[in-house]
Amino acid sequence: MMFVFGILLIVLIIYPFRVFDSPVSMSFNDRRSAVDILRERYALGEIDEAEFHQRRQELLR
Repeated sequence: MMFVFGILLIVLIIYPFRVFDSPVSMSFNDRRSAVDILRERYALGEIDEAEFHQRRQELLR
């Protein structure tokens, strides 16, 4: 019985840190816009200039 209690205690201590540390728990203000993500992809070379401008126009409509 003490073993189960010990496991439960450990889970109750660790679980909140895992939940609140996850990216899903980001507040609305911390999220990047789609245009920001697009700019980052362009800066990293994942997309070329033509694709960047095309997708940016689609997002800004």
